[in-house]
Order: sequence, then C-alpha cells, then structure tokens
Amino acid sequence: MDSFGNRCIYGVVEKSHTEFCVSVDGMAYVYGDAFQSVANAHKIGMFRYNTDLTKIGPTLDKLCKKLSAGTPEKEAITEKALRWMEGVHSSIKYAQGITQVTTTAEEAALFGMGVCQDYAHIFLALLRKEHIPSRYVVGMMTGEGASHAWVEVCDGGKWVGFDPTNNCMVDDQYICISHGRDARDCTINQGYFYGSPRQIQEINVVVEESRDD
Repeated sequence: MDSFGNRCIYGVVEKSHTEFCVSVDGMAYVYGDAFQSVANAHKIGMFRYNTDLTKIGPTLDKLCKKLSAGTPEKEAITEKALRWMEGVHSSIKYAQGITQVTTTAEEAALFGMGVCQDYAHIFLALLRKEHIPSRYVVGMMTGEGASHAWVEVCDGGKWVGFDPTNNCMVDDQYICISHGRDARDCTINQGYFYGSPRQIQEINVVVEESRDD
C-alpha cells in the first residue's frame, strides 16, 4: 500500500533485457448505488488544497468567478459540484496531443483543450479553491481501451464521483484503480532503469461487463 491506500505491485528484472511485460487479470465488483465511505478522516485535509498541477492562475480564477456568479448562499456540495462540472466540461474541448502529463490545470484551461487528466485537474482546482475536499482518481470504464481519470468529492462522510470529461456522475461502469491529490500520485505504471535505455510503453486495457445475479 502507498500513503493513499492504493495497492502496489512490484517487479524487477536484474539481467539485460529488451522487453518487460506485465499482465494483470481480475474481477471488480461494483455497485452503482453505493459510495465509498471516508476512511481516516484526519487525512482529508490534504485534499482541500491545490498542488503544483492544480494551482489557480488568472484563467482559472476567471472561470471560478464565472461559475460562482449567482450561486445560492447555502448550496449543497454535490449540487455545486454538478453545476461546476458542467461548467468545466463546456470550458475546454477534448483533444489528444495538445497537453502532456506535466501540463497544469491553468495551462490546460488557457489552451482550451485537453484530455481526461486536464478536465480532472481543472475541476479539482476550482473545488479546492472553495476548500471542498476532492481527490484525483484513475481507473477504467467499460469499453474503454485505456485508463481514464475523474474526480471524487467528499460530501457527508462519503466520496462521490464526478466525471467532467463526460459530464456525468460516476456509476457502476467505472472501476477505480488508484486515487491521490493529482495525476502524479496515481501513476499506473512507473519504473526505474540503470544504464542508458530507450523506453517504448504500450498499454492495452480490456473491460467487459459480467452480471452476477
């Protein structure tokens, strides 16, 4: 387990090699009407504040003011998250090859384009500006050919999932792999090399639904 409670699997190849493959199979049980309870409440504080990747800049500050306009004085957290998610979804266009893994939320908002990581970082930046505990989540969706990222918001002692890329709440089509403060805490594949290697990484994901009555 890492410091966020994510399960980690380690491996090593000590001899010279040209290929290193990892294959993982498993069955995930999901329940559409159940939310994960907040464990270790004393650690919630770390999810209230922005990181280097989600730091607020002029572009995000302008978006935050736009979304805050006309906000009810006592708006519920989930209701605000739903409304702001729609605002994030409409603020940028989905486009691959524009941003990188190191792109910040402010940069993606300025570009006006990005992928799921950027949608999630922008959403996190806005939520945390309001000191709403929220965390970055990496996982998979049924039918997706790669990993996906979304956001979970702490509301009433439970984590509620929101997907700003698809502008919807998370349901039983989503499978969580890891969570953290931002994408840096949720790297699915990470390794170290000795020598002067050149790496080409390929990731293939297959998710199929199997109903257990």
